[in-house]
Amino acid sequence: MTIDVSGGFIDPLWAAEFRGYFFGDGYLGIVRNGRSKGTGLSSSTARAQITTRDDDAAMLYDISSRLGGSLSFTVATGGRVHCPVAIWRTRNAADVLRVCDVLDGGMMPSKKIAEIAVVRRYLSIKIPPGPSTALTLTLRQERDLLIDEIQRLHSYRKLATGR
Repeated sequence: MTIDVSGGFIDPLWAAEFRGYFFGDGYLGIVRNGRSKGTGLSSSTARAQITTRDDDAAMLYDISSRLGGSLSFTVATGGRVHCPVAIWRTRNAADVLRVCDVLDGGMMPSKKIAEIAVVRRYLSIKIPPGPSTALTLTLRQERDLLIDEIQRLHSYRKLATGR
């Protein structure tokens, strides 16, 4: 069983509901944060996020209270439509791993299994602080390969129909 941010166990029924909600409206991935002015090296962060209409914010508050992260509100624009949305997001490594644990707890599509595996591998790479060394450069390169892999998984691929 997965432990929530307050140290309690996450109910399997709640976890199943979260998985369904996340697979419909969620995002699990790795985002680039830009380059460091000092070293010129790019940095990146694993992220879990759900974006919904703002009238579903109560559910996102519940998710935040169990899995960590925070909420923000904005207006999504698309053409003539301006829709208020609520966004739950976490970039904290422990919270993202907790999300992975909840998602791993049940049936899911193979593409999602692969995404979770890539994010877990990314989070397992610990880059030591301090000046760049051959080791830190190798670890950064490995992380960059995982970013490329998650982007491939997120890209649309037409399903084979046998025709």
